[in-house]
Amino acid sequence: MKTEKRKIKSTSKNILDCLMDRRQRGELMLLGGRPSQGKTALAVHFATKAIFQKQPTLYFSLEMDRQRLMERFIAAESRVKLKDIHIGRIPNSSCKILLAATKRLTVAPLFVCDHSTLTTHRIRSISRDLKLRLAREGKTLSAVCIDYLQLIKDPGALRNRREEELLILKELKRMAHELEILVIVNTQLKSSKKRGRPTLSHLPGGQRMGRIPNTVLFVHREYAYGPPAPKLESFAELIFAKNAHGATRAQTVSFDQRSARFGIK
Repeated sequence: MKTEKRKIKSTSKNILDCLMDRRQRGELMLLGGRPSQGKTALAVHFATKAIFQKQPTLYFSLEMDRQRLMERFIAAESRVKLKDIHIGRIPNSSCKILLAATKRLTVAPLFVCDHSTLTTHRIRSISRDLKLRLAREGKTLSAVCIDYLQLIKDPGALRNRREEELLILKELKRMAHELEILVIVNTQLKSSKKRGRPTLSHLPGGQRMGRIPNTVLFVHREYAYGPPAPKLESFAELIFAKNAHGATRAQTVSFDQRSARFGIK
């Protein structure tokens, strides 16, 4: 049996460049993955690359507070273990690089909202206000990241949560178009103990949900399934299940679980 060699491609050269393309302005991207697959890490990666390209980015963190989120940004940028940063046990050899990463993030155009109870109306209001504020400074809001869909509240009268999530996505797509920004929304997928890549049918709203966004990107780590396989620990697969500006495809990238960092050249 022939062994297939893994080819690692840089997310910044391929996937990220597609997302930061100006054609994506005014569009909605759904970033999906099963639990512990790296959805937040990938959203942090996209936001980090955007702000270091001087593209102002607004990050709504509904699950974790600002401090925990910034620990992730710092870990990914410095490559210091996330656990060490969280408990404050930083090796002397990492202090200088950690400080440098923190300084870069401090001056970067990153805006964080960590309110745990947000509606689509409130998200739109905060995004619009920031866009107007930046415009007065001669700047342009580039992207909004929302982590994650299942935590967004909807004041409507619908009893079916799945239907509510479809309406929430439609509202966020409308917001992306009106504000001319890229909106990236993280979503959980249906739980499954089976191996295999996720597909549009694994979205909580199934194929109906898959029809709403302009782009659907899945993150998949085979390492999370079955018996331990050290060879798979450092890899993740990014899957374009729907792509408004190109072909659907999959791309293998490196992933450092200790710092929650995706491979970047």
